Amino acid sequence: MLLRQAFALSLVSLLALSACERKKPAEAPQPSAQAGRVTAPALAVQAFKVELQADSQCRERCAEFKAEWLHFPQQPGLDAALLMVAEAPAGMAAQEAIQRLGKSFLADAVEAREGWQQLLAAEVDAGLNDVSVIDVESYSYTGGAHGMTTATYVNWDRRLNRVLKLADVILPGHEPAFWSEAQRAHQAWVRGHDDAASLGAGWPFGKTDNFALKPDVLVLKYQPYAIGPYSEGTPEIRLDYARLAGVLRPEYLPGR
Repeated sequence: MLLRQAFALSLVSLLALSACERKKPAEAPQPSAQAGRVTAPALAVQAFKVELQADSQCRERCAEFKAEWLHFPQQPGLDAALLMVAEAPAGMAAQEAIQRLGKSFLADAVEAREGWQQLLAAEVDAGLNDVSVIDVESYSYTGGAHGMTTATYVNWDRRLNRVLKLADVILPGHEPAFWSEAQRAHQAWVRGHDDAASLGAGWPFGKTDNFALKPDVLVLKYQPYAIGPYSEGTPEIRLDYARLAGVLRPEYLPGR
């Protein structure tokens, strides 16, 4: 998960599942050049942190907001897309928007007199060809037995300078073939669990528009409780590109 070790330490009393540590992104991964093909330039990216804490009306612990976020100075459209995922205010600079989001969250926590917690993290992952994948995770605790983590992929086509939707990468008329392959991959995912019988019977396959064009596989990401119990976290179904030839547009397949 993207939520860093510093965040995970503050979640121990709230969440039994620990967060995995990742390195801080200094810049976007460089795309690999292919023979006879010029790849689009890598993304220019600036990382920043926002840490806020309520300083009044606390009970046992003060509410807090932490974010490790990204700003893309040459791609305002990508900045806006990420802020939309975070449900941050639109129409302002990334750092200001995240600050306002945090202050609004803390104001609600203070009004409720609760030690709520919200953690955000964004990281650039390697993508396929001219696509950069930004992985966004959000953890929010507003009472109850545990908080809730959500994970969202943003696929940015550096050549087209826009976010890709799943429909953009599938050939017209080939959606049934894509979801048939996804269901096959889901069945393989279920069989990989010790409790495959109960998982398969109680949590059927479902579609999602949350995907990532990774260098080796296309990943479908699901939120908690979508296709498995909370203990499964945010499950991933992995689809081999070799089985998607003739289903995906050629520019979104390896070697193109």
